Amino acid sequence: MQPSKTESISILVVIINYFSHELVNSLLTSLAQQKYQRDIKLRIVCTDNSANSIEHEALRTIQVEGSHDFELAFQTENIGFGSAVNMSTQGRQFDFLWLLNPDVSLFPNTLDELLTVSLDRRNGVTGGLTVSDDLKPDYRHAWPAPTLLNTIGWAFGIKRISSNPVWHDSYRYHRLGDDLPYRVDNISGCCMLISYDAWCSTQGFDEDFFLYSEEIDLCQRARSLGHQPYVAPNAKLSHRIHSNDVGLARLPLVYSSKLLYAHKHLSGPLRVSFRTIIAAGALLRSAAELLRGKKDRARTWWGVATNACLAKRLRNEERE
Repeated sequence: MQPSKTESISILVVIINYFSHELVNSLLTSLAQQKYQRDIKLRIVCTDNSANSIEHEALRTIQVEGSHDFELAFQTENIGFGSAVNMSTQGRQFDFLWLLNPDVSLFPNTLDELLTVSLDRRNGVTGGLTVSDDLKPDYRHAWPAPTLLNTIGWAFGIKRISSNPVWHDSYRYHRLGDDLPYRVDNISGCCMLISYDAWCSTQGFDEDFFLYSEEIDLCQRARSLGHQPYVAPNAKLSHRIHSNDVGLARLPLVYSSKLLYAHKHLSGPLRVSFRTIIAAGALLRSAAELLRGKKDRARTWWGVATNACLAKRLRNEERE
C-alpha cells in the first residue's frame, strides 16, 4: 500500500553510473535542491558499472567531499542497466523507487510533483516531462507500446510526414501548459518513480535486456498487473542528448533490444512481421547512408538488418 500524503515517505534513489562521475555529481546537487511539501526520507544508491579504478576513485571523492549522503556499490564488470538496478534494490525497504540517469537535470519541484500524481492516482509507475533548453517538451519522457503501425512509421519515414499519432513512437500531443496527468504505455527509465507494490509485483527488470527497452518491458508487465503508468507534466526535467557518434555506436544494441522485446511480447506472426519491418527500415537506411558516402553508418545499419533477419537472440553486449 502507498503511504498517505501525511505519512513519512521513504524513497530509494538509484543511479547507475557508467563513466559519468561528473554528471553524477551534478545530479546529486540537483537532488539536494529538491523542495518537498511532505516528510521525505531520501536514500541514494549509486551503482557503478564502469569497472574502472579512476572512475571509482572519482566517485569516492564525491562521496567524501560532497554534502550528499549516498552509498556506493561497485561492479567488477558492466552488468547492464536493469541488472544493476535490481542489485541496488536487493534487501531494501522503501515506499518508492526513483530511477534517475546521471545525465538528467531536475527542477526543484520534480520529486514533489511526481509524488503528488502517484499518491493521487495510486498508479504504481510515474514519470516526468522532459523539456529542452527553452522549456518546451522534447517528447523523450514516454512512448506508446511498440506496434506494427508505429514501427512501419519509423521504417518507411511515414512519421516524418504524417501527424497521425498511430504512425509515431512518441506522445507528441502534449503541449506546454497542459497540467493534467495523462496515461501512457511506457515511461522513460531516465526518470521513473515506481511504488514498492509495483516493483515487487513486476519483480524488477528482466536482466535479459542489457541496455535499452528494459523500461518498455517493465511498463508492459506493470500495465498487465494493473499498475498504469502516468506522466506528471509539472514534474519537469531535462535529459542530455547524446552526439550522433555515440548514437551510431549504440544502434546495434538499441535494435537488438527491440527484437528481444518483440520475441518476448508478440505472438509468432506479429513477431515475424515486426522483425521484417525492422530489417526493411534498416536496409533502407543503409542504402541511404551509402549513397551519402557514409560507409560506417551504412555498415552499421546493414548489421542491424542482418541481425533482424537472422533473429539472433544472443545476450546483448555493450559495444562502446
